[in-house]
Amino acid sequence: MSDREQGLEQIVALARQHGLSSAEIGAALAETRSDSQRRATGIAGRVLAALGGILVLAGISVLVSFNWDAFNSAARIIITLGTGIAVFVIALLAMRDEKYRATRTPLFLVAAALQPIGMLVAMDELFSGGDWRQAVLITAGVMLLQQGAVFWQYRTAVLLSTTIVFSLGFLGVGLELLDARQEYIAIVLGAGLVGLSIGLRNTVYRPTLALWYVLGTVAFYGGLFTALENTPIDLLYAVVACGGLVLSTYVQSRIVLFGSTIALLGYIGYFTDRYFVDSIGWPLALIMLGLILVGLSLLAVRLDRRHIAGK
Repeated sequence: MSDREQGLEQIVALARQHGLSSAEIGAALAETRSDSQRRATGIAGRVLAALGGILVLAGISVLVSFNWDAFNSAARIIITLGTGIAVFVIALLAMRDEKYRATRTPLFLVAAALQPIGMLVAMDELFSGGDWRQAVLITAGVMLLQQGAVFWQYRTAVLLSTTIVFSLGFLGVGLELLDARQEYIAIVLGAGLVGLSIGLRNTVYRPTLALWYVLGTVAFYGGLFTALENTPIDLLYAVVACGGLVLSTYVQSRIVLFGSTIALLGYIGYFTDRYFVDSIGWPLALIMLGLILVGLSLLAVRLDRRHIAGK
């Protein structure tokens, strides 16, 4: 008896056991095929909508760049800010109808790109002088309020991302206006991104957090190293990196684990170069560094297997 015949016999036995008719089985198979077709159509729709949004943005950009000098102030504001507001309104309308689900993300992204550009153009056309950072701060603040309010209403991943971006812009420019050093700004923004990602790790937004983990980890460790380099307390960097290894097991993030491991290895290389490169013990230092690297790699693998993998 072939596998096909055995499969049919099992289906018949199950149908008799549960009292299923041939019509019910056929309807279930048809529904399964319909679900597969809808998923395929949904993926194709999202891809086409994304490409459409990119082409629209590219077309507007090319049109504006070719004719920018020929436009007066009103035309420049309408083309940038007006178009951005119009696209944003269309995106809000699309949220009300499931038929336009695939268009929502590209529409919100196009609006989030055009509106701040339009606001900066409007301020440049209508006002003269002043600090450009103040214009950026106002723009980021307005966009933060807008995107945050709409995110609070609809709770979509794209609106969360745009809200985070404008939050970073507002906070970063605000600290810049307060004459904060660049490395301190990087530390604050990086720590904020990692903290936010940790807070959202058990939510529906978890699949979208990888980018924020990466950016936050890079900004934090980069800023911290710049702040502590060639200072009497540069050893604090290694302590913080070790703390990052511990944190990675708590938040179950390979990105934090990898970033903290790289940060610690980088500090060991910096420390070796600073204190041992001109000494007679340099060969021994290289051997020690190699053993430490192997030990850290084994530790990282063990942490990943015990506390992160499979979670």
